[in-house]
Amino acid sequence: MEEIQLQDITYSDKQVSILLATEELISVKGYSATSVRDIAQAAGMNIAMISYYFGSKEKLLEALFVYRIDSSRVLLQSLLENTLLDPFQKLEVLVQSYVDKWMNNLPFFQIMNREPAIKEIKEISKLVNATKQRNQGIVAKLIEEGQSKHFFRSNIDVTLMMHTITGTLMSVCNNTEYLKLLYQAEEIPTEEFVAMLRLRLNEHLLHLLKTSLSAPETTT
Repeated sequence: MEEIQLQDITYSDKQVSILLATEELISVKGYSATSVRDIAQAAGMNIAMISYYFGSKEKLLEALFVYRIDSSRVLLQSLLENTLLDPFQKLEVLVQSYVDKWMNNLPFFQIMNREPAIKEIKEISKLVNATKQRNQGIVAKLIEEGQSKHFFRSNIDVTLMMHTITGTLMSVCNNTEYLKLLYQAEEIPTEEFVAMLRLRLNEHLLHLLKTSLSAPETTT
């Protein structure tokens, strides 16, 4: 498998403004229907400035993914190195970090889940896969720590565990309006409803993972 090198990149305020405008437009209109001119107008800049910073619309979308999906590495690594929290406390921080990341960036994850261009642009596909693999590798070490301390059972499929987390979040992000109907919350403002979903997701995922990961109690 070809390996892509993940690097830390810092963007200026102007570049971030362009990336956020790109994110908002593509989440609503789609990649194909969004022009560089649309993005320039939304960001309050001229097209030449976007070309100077990013070169092309394809490179702009790639930069958006670099900006958004690399943020979890630092938190996961710090969890791995933390000696004050027990494995269940680390699991709680892990779940909350994933829920917060998705719920705070709904437009981005809607792009990630729905946009055909993600698969068509090979560099983005490589970047997404490399980030997922790296993060899963760190989570696997967190699970191994919990197993060595007898908090977690021995036979855990970390790959499916991560798909349980991201699959649940993906479904919620793609069905917020339907969930409003199910929860009889059509009259609740979207911001308030998302805050409610955040709490429910944290509670649901943490309970689900604690139940499935816990080592069986030993009797004396």
